[in-house]
Amino acid sequence: METVKDYSYGVVPIRKKDGVWQVFVVHQIARADTYWTFPKGHAEAEETHQQTALRELYEETGLVPSTLETDRVFEHAYTFTHQGTLIDKKVTYYLGQVTQDTYSLQAEEVVAAQWCTFAQARVLLTYNLAKELLDEVELFLKEQEA
Repeated sequence: METVKDYSYGVVPIRKKDGVWQVFVVHQIARADTYWTFPKGHAEAEETHQQTALRELYEETGLVPSTLETDRVFEHAYTFTHQGTLIDKKVTYYLGQVTQDTYSLQAEEVVAAQWCTFAQARVLLTYNLAKELLDEVELFLKEQEA
């Protein structure tokens, strides 16, 4: 079976509201399914990883982070089969603090989205890898506040 390496870049959008951290999750349209995750996508032309992550966040949600954490990235890797090809996927996420309340969804790629607490996001997120990444983000935020 042929194996193809695939890389995506995204932002885990966060904000603090009434003293509680919230995260923005999207209900993404995939090839034949939908799933809850964080905004992400593939690089175009000569984009850097950070530029890709920011563009994808904006295209899918209209959100623009006021700050982007670049010293600490969050990654997950997985494999899946698509049309007889094994896809070896790696996704790199940046943590982006967002201050805006409004968002606009890219209808071709996103069914729904919402700000939620980390506990609510853990219930919504479809895949365990995304939940583990959320746990890493939550731990990182707690360490930064300590």
